Amino acid sequence: MLQKRLEEISWYGYSGKIAASAVSAAIPGGVVSAAKTSDWLEGIPVQTPPSELRKGNREKLTGMGVSQDVIDLFEGNTVYSPVQQTKLVQELARMNGTADRGYFVKFAVLARNANAAFFRARQAEMYADINKVTPVERFVRVGNNAAARLANGTVVFCFPLDYLAWTEGNAILAESLDQQVSALPDVQGKKFASLGVSVHTHGRGSKI
Repeated sequence: MLQKRLEEISWYGYSGKIAASAVSAAIPGGVVSAAKTSDWLEGIPVQTPPSELRKGNREKLTGMGVSQDVIDLFEGNTVYSPVQQTKLVQELARMNGTADRGYFVKFAVLARNANAAFFRARQAEMYADINKVTPVERFVRVGNNAAARLANGTVVFCFPLDYLAWTEGNAILAESLDQQVSALPDVQGKKFASLGVSVHTHGRGSKI
């Protein structure tokens, strides 16, 4: 019970830091949405020793077909807490039938601070929720990012933001992502999804 309470306190701390430093989550001008701690920890055995959590995560990732090298890099990224890693893996495991989940894990390995780690785990949760409604066929690599490709050819980017300011930096990011998605084969549409807004476009020439 003590360990669980300490985890809860730490998550409230993360939430406070994220709202004040969204830039460090690589989304300038946005505010990251932090789920209630009780919701975030649901289904995660926080009383389990970290070594056991890592063992379970490794087994699940191996079952998804993620390479051992990528698993080692993900497990060795200490900006993630064992609970954050478990949350991310748990959400990917919910996406049964989605191919190339290793692309998202490779993307997650690039996190360089606690805010970004929290952000990646929340992204995984959003993708898993989308998959419940519209099955995600596979993850695709878009530069250093990972996006979901639906069966109808739509490429979806999920960002767990309550709102996003349209700054010059975000405009440059969107233009870059748009060009990279357009270079993928058989793209039928593009979608940007956040907790506050959802933008759809259709056709290879459309803008995100």
